Amino acid sequence: MKAMALSRRDFLGRSGAALAGWGLAEAIAAQRVAQVLAEPTGRRKALLIGINQYEPAAIAPNAASVALEGCLNDVALWQELLTSRLGFQAADVVTLTDRAAGRAQWQAALEDCAAGLRAGDAVVWQFSGYGGLLADGTGLLVPADSHLAGGTREAAPSDPIAPLRDWSEITIQDWLRSLPTERVLGVVDAGFAPAPAPTWVRHRSRPVLTPGALDPEELAWQQQLRRARSGQSSAASGWWLRASQPDRPALELPQAGFVAGAFTWALVQQLWNSLPASTLWFDLAQTAARVADQGGQQQPIAQRLGTGAIREHIGENIGENIGENLGQWLATAAGPSAGTVLATDSVNRTVTVSLAGLAPVALAGAAQGLILEPAAPAPSDATASAGGLRITGRNGWRAIGQPVAEDNRDRPIEDFPWQPGQRLRERWRILARNLELQVALDPNFERIERIDATSAFDALSHVTVVNPENRAIDAWFARAARPTANPDPNGDEAKTAYGLWRPAQTLWPSTVGESGEALKTAVQRLGPQFHSLLARKLWRATLNQGAEWPVRITLATLETPDRPLLQWSTLPNAGGAIGPNGSIAPATLTSSSRPQLTLENAGTVPLWALVLQLDSLGRATLIQDLGQDTEPGQTLLAPNSRQTLSWPAAPSRGLGSLLVWLSRDPLERMQASLPSLQTGEGDRLWPLAQPLALARQLLEDLQQISVNHAAPPGRSPSPDSYTLDCRQWMAWELPFRLI
Repeated sequence: MKAMALSRRDFLGRSGAALAGWGLAEAIAAQRVAQVLAEPTGRRKALLIGINQYEPAAIAPNAASVALEGCLNDVALWQELLTSRLGFQAADVVTLTDRAAGRAQWQAALEDCAAGLRAGDAVVWQFSGYGGLLADGTGLLVPADSHLAGGTREAAPSDPIAPLRDWSEITIQDWLRSLPTERVLGVVDAGFAPAPAPTWVRHRSRPVLTPGALDPEELAWQQQLRRARSGQSSAASGWWLRASQPDRPALELPQAGFVAGAFTWALVQQLWNSLPASTLWFDLAQTAARVADQGGQQQPIAQRLGTGAIREHIGENIGENIGENLGQWLATAAGPSAGTVLATDSVNRTVTVSLAGLAPVALAGAAQGLILEPAAPAPSDATASAGGLRITGRNGWRAIGQPVAEDNRDRPIEDFPWQPGQRLRERWRILARNLELQVALDPNFERIERIDATSAFDALSHVTVVNPENRAIDAWFARAARPTANPDPNGDEAKTAYGLWRPAQTLWPSTVGESGEALKTAVQRLGPQFHSLLARKLWRATLNQGAEWPVRITLATLETPDRPLLQWSTLPNAGGAIGPNGSIAPATLTSSSRPQLTLENAGTVPLWALVLQLDSLGRATLIQDLGQDTEPGQTLLAPNSRQTLSWPAAPSRGLGSLLVWLSRDPLERMQASLPSLQTGEGDRLWPLAQPLALARQLLEDLQQISVNHAAPPGRSPSPDSYTLDCRQWMAWELPFRLI
């Protein structure tokens, strides 16, 4: 496959034309939302609220326990993000957790936060906990001391129902709009829609509609807040981010040894890795794709706050009067970070770090010897010893490491640049060669089913059965009711079948077998799907933005090349934007679309590219072969100008993605194997025949490239793991939805 070369001037000219075709209002919106979280301005304050411990009387009076697990972790993740990544002062970040987060404490903290604010200051308000819904559709946020009518006593029909102790979502929005600054952000990781029962995963919403009415004192305060803002500009002045639509669930899920809100974990990870050129659009679209990839019906949304009611959803009707965006007060000029130094111990020569920006697979295996380096050494670190920080132990997203010098000599910890607040990035990623697919079993399985399933999975070398309570899973193996062709009028209309489910409990397409299928037969039948899912896991284990080469990637379609769907870039003043497309969601393509990637190399050395498409089933299709490099100042089209991508004859609709790798050396093993692994028919591209073999060859190539250029300090590569130098390649996943 031959690349089409464009000069940099031609490329930039075409990019400008693309922006013009996109629409002036949308282009202005994207430019202003860019530089997310950037230059220091006035004082920045935050109020973070998280509640795990609720009494049943507040949520479901007849339940034995209603405790959540991830809300305090959400608060800690936000606290570290704000202080260590985004430059908030620790004294200006207030947290309320569990019993300290009652209704009165909320109001006192809101009033304290508002005190002394001026134009140009900024406020972040965040809540993780239970939500509820009134019959009229009002969303509720549940404080720790909430109490439902009849929760602990029998109420006589004539007894008046006490006002709710819940907070209305509208009240918090009114409070944000009343502040004397436009730089405000509200984040809610709670659900409103009644949670279904039973469920395999934990929902952050009451199981039924909430009876009762809002407290009259709260309604009076709403009016007071609205009068306070009556003289302010009518422009949309801030953002309101919610974990899900009002009629959809908000979930918390196990991660790498801890539980967090699915939305919070995805958003925090994205913001740790956000580039200076990224926009809020891009970050939220990536976040939504991460949440959707877990399965379930959760769909994050964002809304602008105006001086009246909540403005329209982010979309095509933002209009010209968009106000100041989130970007200019919440960002950092720094590049992606894996985390930050929290503390040092000179006696034991250890460093405590947060790794909230580390890719999930890399985080899970961090204690195998991951080596970090300073993301951006300060001038005062000029005399510090070169070397890294090897991780030796991990608890959730926090870890302990020991300094290692390039010359392998033991040195005092003071000789290294490890100080609290120092941002970190990966230097050497260590991945186990026996990385496995982690599958959880249906909680409703009978004992004999559980025994049979465990035995069947033991026969698969690359799949392991795990407890979903304490670790992230890749899939559920569970029952699925399948209608029979000729149902017995005197019997059940559906018989048990088995299939695969996503972590958030939605069925994976095309995985359910015939009704009455034996369990062990079902496990054997799903072998190809397990291979595809493990290959996808291995490919995602290589995602890496740490090299920070000067490149730009644009996704568009041949039908509308002047309207890019998204753009990712490390170039100064470049977009990185996803255009307003009506919702926070990945780019949308149809089965008749012909997508094309444009890759610009603005550096000084050639780069080799590999592009794969993953469909909703995890199947991979080759888009760009490895026989052509991209010279400095040139642009590569994938597919090239003489070949256009057509979807397979029966494309799998749903969430898919494009995986893009760039390396400074050719991926020789993969290139040699591709002719035997790729199939096609005419101008259609078909899934790879052996995706798992190709994924493993990619890891072998990356290891060989790594050891050709350098060696990790203090150790030789282990035959039991892949040792990868994160300076030698870059890789991205660009999500889309095929409809």
